[in-house]
Amino acid sequence: MSILIKGMEMPKGRPVCIVIDAAGQARRYDLNNDRYADDELFEAVSVPPHGRLIDADALCDQQDKLAKCSTGYVKDRTYEMMVILQTAPTIIPASEEGE
Repeated sequence: MSILIKGMEMPKGRPVCIVIDAAGQARRYDLNNDRYADDELFEAVSVPPHGRLIDADALCDQQDKLAKCSTGYVKDRTYEMMVILQTAPTIIPASEEGE
């Protein structure tokens, strides 16, 4: 099992200690000063086991372009694939930047 900390960026410049409480709230902790680095709270969530993560929306866009240029069997199969992709379960929701 893995953990995703929503909204927290990778640290730049120096290491950061992250404290996650039982409620799933994550905070940055400054070990040098023995206090929290700031008042910002983040949500930590469990990520279920998963395979390769792709941008399914971008792949659907490509499939749609292919379908518009195709006829018959290829067009039907392309739309079937788009339905499969659009109804596949979401492991990690899209970020605000990616929407």
